[in-house]
Amino acid sequence: MKVKILSLVALLSAVAFNGSADTKRYVLNVNKTDNTVERFDVSDVKSVNVNPAPDDDRFGSVDLGLSVEWATVNVEVYRPSKCAKAPEALGGHYGWGDPTGERLEQPENPSWTPYEGDRATCLSYYGGAEPLKDICGTEFDIAHVHWGGDWRLPSRAEQDELRTKCTWTKEVLNNVTGYRVTGPNGNSIFLPAAGFRFAANNFGGDYLGYYWSGTLNPNAGFSDYAYSLDFTESRYEWFSDARFIGQSVRPVRDAYNIILEKNNGEKLVYRIDEVEKIAVEEFTTHEDYYEAVDLGLSVNWAAVNLDIDSYDYAASAPEVLGGYYGWGDPTGRNHSKNEQDYPFYDHEVSISGTDLDLLHNYWGGDWRLPTMQEVQELREKCTWTWETVNNKPGYRVTGPNGNSIFLPTSGFRYGDEINQTYVNTHGYYWTGTNVTSYYVYQLAFSQKYQWEYNYRYNGYQMRGVRKK
Repeated sequence: MKVKILSLVALLSAVAFNGSADTKRYVLNVNKTDNTVERFDVSDVKSVNVNPAPDDDRFGSVDLGLSVEWATVNVEVYRPSKCAKAPEALGGHYGWGDPTGERLEQPENPSWTPYEGDRATCLSYYGGAEPLKDICGTEFDIAHVHWGGDWRLPSRAEQDELRTKCTWTKEVLNNVTGYRVTGPNGNSIFLPAAGFRFAANNFGGDYLGYYWSGTLNPNAGFSDYAYSLDFTESRYEWFSDARFIGQSVRPVRDAYNIILEKNNGEKLVYRIDEVEKIAVEEFTTHEDYYEAVDLGLSVNWAAVNLDIDSYDYAASAPEVLGGYYGWGDPTGRNHSKNEQDYPFYDHEVSISGTDLDLLHNYWGGDWRLPTMQEVQELREKCTWTWETVNNKPGYRVTGPNGNSIFLPTSGFRYGDEINQTYVNTHGYYWTGTNVTSYYVYQLAFSQKYQWEYNYRYNGYQMRGVRKK
């Protein structure tokens, strides 16, 4: 295999070229600084982009080792700098969705001013009667409007990441109480207990903290509320608060990172400091690419299981499980538990080597699922020995000529759930042979190997065969 280090432009060219290649394949390797490598088939990659450095660096940010960087201070729109003068400075209290920071109206208590008796009118000042579900980075985002660049309110998910992935320690900084929030990488920010505002009155300073997210409460009947990160001296968690309540704002901005987007819309984000290099690996697939073991039987058996999520569609070693697939699903993605969502026949028939054979579709050539007769031959003509390979139990299957393969225990998948109880005790492998309109033959084993048939919607392993 020849490794090429490509620029991002060249990478995209490789993606385009791959579409017309017959046998050559390209794999995108993301080499990380922790010495791990993530691999992707280039044909599955839509784009790779580097998120540029922030547009506006006037406001300090801290990399906590999370998905976004957090500002060092709160928003304070009445100061010329638009920010609090120090991390412990309280900053201002603002209603959710009020980009001006000037609205103080509330509709719940006539004795407090300013009072707006009509709740709908009052809420129109705070993001509107039908607010956006997420105002982060929009015209309703006070952090984005006043700080500019890519500064914005955090989403609820980003606040929850701060809450669950960081260490929170009560601290007094220059006579101001609050929390020191330390990220996974050891860097930290300070969140002062600034209290909250109701109408024109402030409450709870020095022991309560309320910080808006940009995320509206999506539950039916709760559009008057938005999520916030709230804390006291004894706890820190997110709540849903009325939009007209004045709370603190601690902005975030996107971390300087690499974004890999797949064709299915999935986006993977890598921090710039965790990626050592991106390499494109070129290799050629053909019918001899996957190792076939001659056991002295009528067909040769693959050395590893099928894994369509691996860059080369194969498990990385004989003891590695590979994927769990329903019978007759040519996509490998059907997790339905409805028998009618899989091809069925009312008589014995084999899909081995057809368009319904997932292994044949991915490995090509003459690779295919074994038939019932070929698995029966494996069971009856070989010696089966219970063995553990790299801490994985399974069977060493030795053919009449002395060559062998290893079949790891796998358990099975039912719907989206893998039965963990059986993962290290039982193995289930599909054949291509249908029995009746309900059942398909499988090779099933624990410390006693056996021959069974089962429902086609179960997720089992696949081990291929090819002609000698």
